[in-house]
Amino acid sequence: DEMLVQIEAAKLTLKRSTAEPTLHTRTHAIETRAHALRERLAGWELLQYMGERPVPSIRSRVGDATSGNGESAYGPTATQRMSLEIATAEFAEAGMELTRLESDFRELQSDLEDAGVPWTPGRGASLAN
Repeated sequence: DEMLVQIEAAKLTLKRSTAEPTLHTRTHAIETRAHALRERLAGWELLQYMGERPVPSIRSRVGDATSGNGESAYGPTATQRMSLEIATAEFAEAGMELTRLESDFRELQSDLEDAGVPWTPGRGASLAN
């Protein structure tokens, strides 16, 4: 979520700058990847709100795996175990994608700085010294 806020600020600043169009394109591509990763981790809340059943997110799979275990003396069901296995594998993949995404985002922030794009939250001068 924090990265998406920073990307949105960068997009607004880029609209008012004379930066090369490739920076706009890269920013949009990173934003798309960040939204997809967030959806994969947490689901798409709007679809859930509207009563649609989206592709299960990692969060929902973990929730399915843990639901009802506190009331059972028999342990998790086969379905709960399978949900946890799928969530574990998907979480590992999502972690690798997050690492790549963070690296690409840091590179974009550096390129924005080099291009003289005005400061945006999350880049430039650090407040924590």
